[in-house]
This record gives sequence, C-alpha cells and structure tokens, in this order.
Amino acid sequence: MDAVVTNISHDLVINAAKLTGVKQSRIYSTCRTDLVASIRWAIFVVLRRKGWSLSEIGDAFGKTHGAVICGLRNASSRLDDDKWFSALVSSLTQSINQ
Repeated sequence: MDAVVTNISHDLVINAAKLTGVKQSRIYSTCRTDLVASIRWAIFVVLRRKGWSLSEIGDAFGKTHGAVICGLRNASSRLDDDKWFSALVSSLTQSINQ
C-alpha cells in the first residue's frame, strides 16, 4: 500500500477521533461496540466513495474484504435513517476534500 493511500486512511481516523472523542487506537482495534464499529463503517464509506477497493480498505484496518463488505452493508442501512451517522460521513468526506 503506498504512502498516499495510508495517509488518507490515517487522516480519516484522526479526524473521526476528533469528531467523536473515540481514541484512534480504538478505531483501529477489534472493538465491536456500536459506536466504534459505526465510526469504522463511516470511514469505509468515505474510502469506498474515493475509489478504494475492498481489499485496500481491509488492509488499512486489518480486516478482511468480507468484513468490509459487511460494514458497508450496515452503513448503507444507516445512511438514510441515522442523522448522526450521515453527518459523520459528511464531515469525514469534507475533511479529506479540503
């Protein structure tokens, strides 16, 4: 994985940590609480929209492409119904588009 790709994913984790108050180490961890998983899924959505492959996303977070697919499915159901989640995705997207 090249440095630019790694920097983008890490920048998203930094920004997500600032926005949510969840430590970066928890976002990268295997923690599966609703909050931490939701933050991870929001990052997955942003990276996927940026053209990242499932494998690239998985590699950045130590997850399989299957885990990324599951996360993206869960995220999809939340985007329309969960205002907090939608706002997080929007804020993260804006943070890397600046």
